Amino acid sequence: MSIKGVCFLCLFLIGACSGALAQDSLRVYGLLDSVRRLPPDTAKASLLINLGRYNARYFDAHKIENPFWQEALSLSQQLKFQKGASLVYNEIGTSKRNKSLYIIAEDFHEKALKAAEEANDTFLIIFSLNNAGVDCRRQDKLQKGFDYHVRALNLAEKVNDIRNICVATNSIGNIQLTTEKYDDAITHFNHALALEEKSNNDLGVAINLGNLGYAYQGQNKLDLAIQYYKRSLAINQEIGRPIGMAICYNALGAAYKEKKEYGTAMYYLQK
Repeated sequence: MSIKGVCFLCLFLIGACSGALAQDSLRVYGLLDSVRRLPPDTAKASLLINLGRYNARYFDAHKIENPFWQEALSLSQQLKFQKGASLVYNEIGTSKRNKSLYIIAEDFHEKALKAAEEANDTFLIIFSLNNAGVDCRRQDKLQKGFDYHVRALNLAEKVNDIRNICVATNSIGNIQLTTEKYDDAITHFNHALALEEKSNNDLGVAINLGNLGYAYQGQNKLDLAIQYYKRSLAINQEIGRPIGMAICYNALGAAYKEKKEYGTAMYYLQK
């Protein structure tokens, strides 16, 4: 293709992308304007929360705050709709955590917990506790994170909230892994693994298998660790999860390097 042709193609693509972005902007803000016309009730607040989640990638890409969530929070506060406020705080907190803004995330998740407690919503309390616990773990505030997850686990077991039992149990295991309490970590990871298998959650199974590998590697049981890493890798491959595969390849490479099997280590590390 000639230089003129390449330039034309680039201009065409830029124009197409600009047009698509403009259309996307019109769609998102048109939707927001439509919702603004609805009566100011809890149904509107819930709709704003859901649409904020649906359009979150757009606002993340443009690096601006999500106006759906901002308006949902404002409306929930006006209506004293504490469940809605808790849901919004959780959404914003998780969004901040995904950007590695852990201190801000923790603040939002603690506000979510307070609102959930005022709403007397057990499931939201559990969800908020686990979220705050993850924020603390990311900041190495391990004891505070541990306390949040234990509270979440105790409540989740009372109401048989399997998803949050898994989250809390896995998180407690991760804290014990970090503090080198390997036996305790293995107990929690095995418990979480059994629950994830029963729930047919392949992603949860893969994660806990990998965590068990780390725990056994910490105990210098390298052959056992490698078995768990390979099992985790196989599931990550089945579900097509590149980040999970990369984690397993790195873990296998590190384990084989520790066994001084450098050729095999390099094979996995180059993956």
